[in-house]
Amino acid sequence: DSDRLMEQQGALLKRLAEADSEKARLLLLLQDKDKEVEELLQEIQCEKAQAKTASELSKSMESMRGHLQAQLRCKEAENSRLCMQIK
Repeated sequence: DSDRLMEQQGALLKRLAEADSEKARLLLLLQDKDKEVEELLQEIQCEKAQAKTASELSKSMESMRGHLQAQLRCKEAENSRLCMQIK
């Protein structure tokens, strides 16, 4: 009977050691995943900042385009007026 108990105890200790080993493996895996999540969050923040910068640049370029088109229209009108004076 005590041999049987010793055998059960040995089996339980083996299962406990396996569970501890699995737990350690899973903790390492969790740490790796946490690190990966942090890196991805940083990447998202960087991409958001780049998108904001690109949007601001696009708005600035559109504003500059409007300004240049207005200047071009003024110059074309002036050239047209000067051409009429020359004739």
